[in-house]
Amino acid sequence: MLAVLALSIAGCTVSSAPVQSLAGLQLSLSPASPAAFHAVDSLGLAVENELVSTCLVGPEPTLFEAARVVFGRVSRADDSSVVMTCTFSTSPRLEEAPLPTRSITDFSSRSVAKAPRSGTVIGGLPSKKNMMRQIAARLSKLPVKLARGLEAAGPERVAAAAAAVEIKAAEVATDGSAAAWVDDAYILPSRVACQFAVYPLGTSDYMESVSAIVDAARSSPCFQAGQHTQLCTTLEGEGAEIFDVLQQSFALGREHAAHLVMTATVTTAGYAQEAGSRR
Repeated sequence: MLAVLALSIAGCTVSSAPVQSLAGLQLSLSPASPAAFHAVDSLGLAVENELVSTCLVGPEPTLFEAARVVFGRVSRADDSSVVMTCTFSTSPRLEEAPLPTRSITDFSSRSVAKAPRSGTVIGGLPSKKNMMRQIAARLSKLPVKLARGLEAAGPERVAAAAAAVEIKAAEVATDGSAAAWVDDAYILPSRVACQFAVYPLGTSDYMESVSAIVDAARSSPCFQAGQHTQLCTTLEGEGAEIFDVLQQSFALGREHAAHLVMTATVTTAGYAQEAGSRR
């Protein structure tokens, strides 16, 4: 049964569904890398390059997709320490922002991202774990029996299965959710550190909201218990896990406050990146 499973969405064009809720992301990179933002607008984001930083506006999940793409690109292109400073924000006025159509095909054709350094397989068979994550991310509901079958399968068998059946573009999420993320969003440094803080605005119980967000972050293996201060929370671990915690924290904050600001500094400083970690 596994041999007839497939996942082939390369080449399909996905148009954005009506946007229900938008957010903004202001970010800057050190070292600066204009190429890291190449074709990011193809993800369905409004992109404005400013004097000090770059502003992105679009659906909340897509902003985190773009942040992962940008950070991963500059990390792979520069062997030295990379620092990305981000401010995520929600605001009613963002709902009126015009957005370009999301096109995975356009992103892939325009992308000039450099290949990861040794360790991430390019042009060959990905690891079993990576293949499983890619398939699971694009299927809204993965049957338990199928998931167990993938767990038991070797990477060669999974890769062969991925060539058998084509998933129609209409079945792929169009709202920028992780189910429709581009491959670049999964190629991140193997070791990353981060400090972040969430600020719920316009609510009297903001401290309860902040406490709930920090408590949720504690469940992550990258949470640094001894590094929590009154001003921020510290994370350290795999790049994908770091960005997952940031996205989950922002989503949790939005449940408590309509106007939310989250600041984050993500860096590879102090780590020798042996290879890109693809998750």
